[in-house]
Amino acid sequence: MRRILVALALGLLILGCSSSPKRGGLIRPEIDVEQVVGPGDVGYPRGIIEVQFAMKISNPSAQPVTLRRIEIQSIGGGGYTLRHETQVFNKTIEPNHFDTVKFWVRALAQGDTPGANEPVTIRGVAQFDSPGGQMQQFFLKNIAQFAGGR
Repeated sequence: MRRILVALALGLLILGCSSSPKRGGLIRPEIDVEQVVGPGDVGYPRGIIEVQFAMKISNPSAQPVTLRRIEIQSIGGGGYTLRHETQVFNKTIEPNHFDTVKFWVRALAQGDTPGANEPVTIRGVAQFDSPGGQMQQFFLKNIAQFAGGR
C-alpha cells in the first residue's frame, strides 16, 4: 500500500511539473489581441477588406523574449472571415515589460447582410525565441463587431 501511495505522489509531482508554464526558468508571455480597425470602421463593406489587430505582449519572465511570428485565422461565422495568415516580426520584449505590435490581415467582409455585425472568433499562435529556447503561445478571442463593442 505504501508503494502505491509513493508512486501516486511521484506521478502527481511529475505531472505538476510538466504542466507548469515555466520552461527553464522562463515564464510564458501573456498575450491579448484586440481589433483596431474592422468592418464597422469602414461602413460594413462587402468583399475583401483589411482588418488591423493589436497584440499586447507581457513578459513576466526575467529573460527577454523575441516575437518571431503570429499565425492567425477566424473560426466559425461572423462579420468577416480570415483565412490562415502569417505575420513575421523581430520584436524583443524586455524582462518584466510589455509591448504592443500592430498588424493588418486581409478579410472577406459580409457587407450589409444579416450577421455583418456578429462577433468574429479568431485563433492563432504567437511564436517566440528566448535565451531558454523557442516557445509558442496559443490564443483564442471573440471580437465584437458593433460600435463600442471592442
